[in-house]
Amino acid sequence: MLWGVQDGPVLHALSSGCAGLVAATLGAPADVIKTRYMNQPTCVNGKGLLYTSSLDCLKKTVAAEGVRALWKGWLPTW
Repeated sequence: MLWGVQDGPVLHALSSGCAGLVAATLGAPADVIKTRYMNQPTCVNGKGLLYTSSLDCLKKTVAAEGVRALWKGWLPTW
């Protein structure tokens, strides 16, 4: 028994919601950086025009938009 809830559909739904919340919160920053890095415009040779690496993308994103930008799209992910 967890939090006074018997094993069954209610407990499973609560557990699933909590697991999704943690996964979305921890995974969102990496997903945002990966998406921005992969979707950047490229030159004729295929080299990215905005970011040189994932770390560069992280630094520029935080500098331009703040730390909260790393969790854009969090709610749909959850």
